[in-house]
Amino acid sequence: LIGRVYNLVPPINRAFEGRAITGMPLPLKVRLVLLGRLADDLVCVGRLCEIGYSGQGCTVAASIFEVAHTIAYVGNDKRARAWSSHNDPTRPFKPVAEIVQMNVNAAGFQDPEERSRSEYRLYRQLCWLKHANPLLMDFRDINSWEAHGTLDYGPNTSEEGIRRSWFALQHAGRTM
Repeated sequence: LIGRVYNLVPPINRAFEGRAITGMPLPLKVRLVLLGRLADDLVCVGRLCEIGYSGQGCTVAASIFEVAHTIAYVGNDKRARAWSSHNDPTRPFKPVAEIVQMNVNAAGFQDPEERSRSEYRLYRQLCWLKHANPLLMDFRDINSWEAHGTLDYGPNTSEEGIRRSWFALQHAGRTM
């Protein structure tokens, strides 16, 4: 899946060869920039999970979630202008929950409120490891301390590590 998504970028890029980027509509420019970012992040998730770094894979998958929803959101001139003129590097362009809600509403799901909650819950799960949640860092499992000393680091190829890798991979390459 990662290879397929990543391999979509060159044909998309070729479709615009010879066209001056200045002549493209702003929403298209923004989406192309974000698509490149998404493709690179997707490769990173794949590589991190492949070598046993599932926590880091989940962290990058959370970023992919944000980028994918931003791509869906910036489809008109007003929103693309708002994204491109955002100038605070310490804050996201828009709160993720707000973008998710707007995208779900635009997609026309039967129960948009429940779908938004479910979608945002998934994002929060991807962020658990990013926020150093002790419940997911094997801190409470004293038995693992004997195997690793007091510092648990390096690749995690345990069943739990593999399960987290699958979670990161599955949700990095998903659609809403």
